Amino acid sequence: TLKVSDGTTTKEYLVAMRGDIDASNAVNATDYTVMTKVCATTQKVEDGTAKFYAGDMNQDGAIDGFDAIAHQLYTQGTLTFD
Repeated sequence: TLKVSDGTTTKEYLVAMRGDIDASNAVNATDYTVMTKVCATTQKVEDGTAKFYAGDMNQDGAIDGFDAIAHQLYTQGTLTFD
């Protein structure tokens, strides 16, 4: 969470690196492992959290197999995001 204050008003922003579901500040195989566990089991990530936004790579509102594929393509360098 990033907090920005102008002295009278403070705003909070949720910051998430797309693909970094384990919040290690790197997108790597560990994130892919966590993501596939979320997809394949009842282990879920709470909606609205930085981990959820990081894991929902295609931003469709769910962490699923499409996100796992996107993660692989992203780490291989064949998928980029604007």
